[in-house]
Formats: sequence, C-alpha cells, structure tokens
Amino acid sequence: MLHISDLFRDLFVSLTPCFSWVLPTDPVGVNRFNGFEGTDFCTYARLQIGIGTLKPLKRLTVAAALPNTQLKQGVNEMGRERNNLRCALKSTSTAFSTACLLALSHHASAQQEIQVQKDLEIIGRVKPIWVSMSGFTGEAAQVLQFDLYVQGFGFTNADGAQYLISGSNNGNLQGRATDRFNKSSLVAKAYSGASLRRQAHAFADDFVNAIPQHKGIALTQIAFKNDTGRNSEIYTSDFDGHNAHPATTDNTIVAAPCWVPGRKQLYYTSYKFNHVDIFHQDLLTGARRPFARHGASNMSPAV
Repeated sequence: MLHISDLFRDLFVSLTPCFSWVLPTDPVGVNRFNGFEGTDFCTYARLQIGIGTLKPLKRLTVAAALPNTQLKQGVNEMGRERNNLRCALKSTSTAFSTACLLALSHHASAQQEIQVQKDLEIIGRVKPIWVSMSGFTGEAAQVLQFDLYVQGFGFTNADGAQYLISGSNNGNLQGRATDRFNKSSLVAKAYSGASLRRQAHAFADDFVNAIPQHKGIALTQIAFKNDTGRNSEIYTSDFDGHNAHPATTDNTIVAAPCWVPGRKQLYYTSYKFNHVDIFHQDLLTGARRPFARHGASNMSPAV
C-alpha cells in the first residue's frame, strides 16, 4: 500500500531543478560591489528543491545615499537578481504544488471506488404493502380498495401477499385480517349501526391501526371551499369526498378552512360583515362567532 509519506518523498526526490546565480568571487576587489556592508558573501546562490532544507540567501545591507556610480548600478543589478530568484522560487513552488495534486489525484483514482446508496421514501415511489382481499362485493369492496390503496397498500394473490383480508357484506360488514408470515390475527370483527360505506371505513382503519407504525385515516374528514357562483361556502366530507355537507351559510366569499386538532371545529375566512375576518365554527352545535376582526386584513387561519 502506498503511504502519503512515501508519495511526498518520491516527489521531493524527483523534482530537483537547480537554479544558480553567480556573484563576483571577490566582491571587495570590484568597485561596484564595495557598497555592501559585511564580508560573509557567497560566490554563488543556489536554489535546490530536494529532501534537504531550502536555505534562503543571506540578507545584505546596502549603504545609504549611494551616488549614481558603478556602485549604484551594482546594487540595482543585485536587486534584479534577487527578484529573479523570488520569481524562480514562486514558479517552482507552483509547479511542485501542481505535481503533488496530480499525483494525489492519480493515486486516489487508482483506489477502489466506494459507492454509498440509500433508499429514499419518495411520495408515489414507496413500495406497497401487499395484501390479498376476498369475500367483499359491490360498494364495500370499492371502499376498502380505495381506503387501503391511498394508505400505501397494493393488491395481489394470496401467495404474494403479506396480509390476508377476507369477509362479507351481507347486510352488515364482517372482516378478518391475518399476517401470512407469522400466522397472527390482526382483526376479526363484525360492524353494524352505520351505513355500509362507514362500516367499510371502520374496518379499513382497524386493519391499518393493527400494523405497527401505521395510523388509519379512513374515518377522518376534510374541509374545503365550494364555489357557488359569485359566493362560496365551507363544506365538510369524508376523506374520500363522499357525504359532503355545507358547514357555513354565509352567502358571501369564504376561504381557507382550518381544523381544530381533535375537535369537530374549524376556523375560516369570511367576508360576512363586508370585511375579511376570521370566524370560528363548531360543527357539532352549529355555533359560529367572529374570532379576529382587526382593522387590517384577517385571513388564512392556522392552528
């Protein structure tokens, strides 16, 4: 296995360009270099990229107030040489960094690719829970099929299903549901005292509620605005749209019904008093009262 330390060592060894700037061998003997203070001069300056440490040039001090002589020209020449050295160092460093990135990229691509996969539950693409249903006819069968379908169930034969649903609807509805895998009984119940449609809703909810981490919605209701020409009213119905009944008789523009959680009550927006206000409606008693009548607009209630 190739380690990062080995990789950088190889790069250091392979990238060893050498740049030299030759200075006078006898700086004191040349007039134009006599302006430098100190005697510790090198005969050349070498920049080498290798495993060893890069030694910078010794900083030289230039005498002040140099006249326009060969000495000043020599100082300017030395300044240009130092700038050239900096440019060479910058270019070499950039090339070295690029080579390191290319080498690391090549090394990473040579490794085995790792794929991470996660199944997301996207609405409309969740795998259905397979059930088999038998014994029901007519309206009861249609209601059960719709209730279960919109709650994530699919229908197949008994051999391919996880849950087996059976029953009858001769007068009253009787329903049974078992788990084919563990042979457990989930529901075994007879229903009466309501319409056949409501009995089917109740059986569907009992079955769904018996499955862990599921909650039935077949007995819930929805509230919506129904346009009646220039005016509109708030209606309620079963969750599948059946048995719709008006909840208001405002004879004006209404909108935005909002349920009170756990109660047969709702808030809605109405122009009943020629101004946009929020009203509270009790669906059990029919009582209605203004809830918000401020000077500005009162609309879109949320609970």
